[in-house]
Amino acid sequence: MGSAIAQLLALDHPAQVASLTIISGTPGGPGHEAADLPEMTPQMTEVFSTEPEEPDWSNREAVIRYLSESERPFQGEAFDEDHQRAIASATVERAQNLAANLTNHFMMDPGSPWRQRLGEITVPTLILHGDADPLFPAEHSEALAREIPGAQLHLLRRMGHGFPPPAYWPEIVPLLEHHFGTQTN
Repeated sequence: MGSAIAQLLALDHPAQVASLTIISGTPGGPGHEAADLPEMTPQMTEVFSTEPEEPDWSNREAVIRYLSESERPFQGEAFDEDHQRAIASATVERAQNLAANLTNHFMMDPGSPWRQRLGEITVPTLILHGDADPLFPAEHSEALAREIPGAQLHLLRRMGHGFPPPAYWPEIVPLLEHHFGTQTN
């Protein structure tokens, strides 16, 4: 969802956007037709077709475990349990209504497609994507890189879908530093 929001901000409010960094994204956003791109893996289809048993929302440890483990199928080999537990713990601390937060993605209308407008994005764009992303296979990021003028694509080996875990930071931080440095010239 973050990638879709970033794309729309750059398209609809270009004066407010200095650069884009898109992680694990798809052109035009989820919920839009993309017949030219591969679908999610059968394993992801299974994840979405199976309703997980909800935790006891009053049990902090159960909720942290639930949130952390819900990321495992998306991240595959790159899953970092300690990192995911830290994210889940912070989420539990700040969220007002976790149950609502976890379903909001599926309640939203994706709106009108905007993929055909990606060529209007003129800010420096860095695309980071796992080559093992089961939700949006790597071809999604390759399409983004082709359709956003001047976009730079960096595929992360064996990474799945989501924010890169700490093991990838030594590879990513220099890319980000270079990317951000290009905007001050």
